[in-house]
Amino acid sequence: MSKGIYKLYDKRQKKPGVYRVNEYNEDITMKEIVTMRLGKCKLRFDAPNFTSIFLSKSKFELEKAKEIYNILIRPKISTRDLYELSEKDNVILFDYLEHIQSTIVMAYTAVECLVNDLLPDNFVYNEKGTTPKQYDRKEIERWISTIDKVALVLPQALGTINPKSYNFWP
Repeated sequence: MSKGIYKLYDKRQKKPGVYRVNEYNEDITMKEIVTMRLGKCKLRFDAPNFTSIFLSKSKFELEKAKEIYNILIRPKISTRDLYELSEKDNVILFDYLEHIQSTIVMAYTAVECLVNDLLPDNFVYNEKGTTPKQYDRKEIERWISTIDKVALVLPQALGTINPKSYNFWP
């Protein structure tokens, strides 16, 4: 491995932090380790990156849905015929619906994780309105909707432009 390059063995792993030690003119790399008690044993492992885990699962579910779509649905949509699905095909269609639903939920959850990870630890959000309220990071994570976090909280926290001002927002 080249000096200064840390390679992740899995994209779902939380990236390590690189810290400068000025006293020694060196950089050190540190990664978070999780210890979990399972029954009588303890399990130690690298901390996961939950945004990556949810995105990975979303992609997996989407691929499964595409497979079913290409086999069951795509051949039928080019005609105007009425198809009555067999019990076997109904089961497959329900699997397709589960995979699509899982894809959407996992992608949305990945956005939620990313937004929460981007919030500075000591940030306080000042909500404007008839009854102004302040939220610390934990309250933001719990009580503010994902869309408001993306559109209102993050721009305030990171000093960026509100994404609602761009044409892609709707």
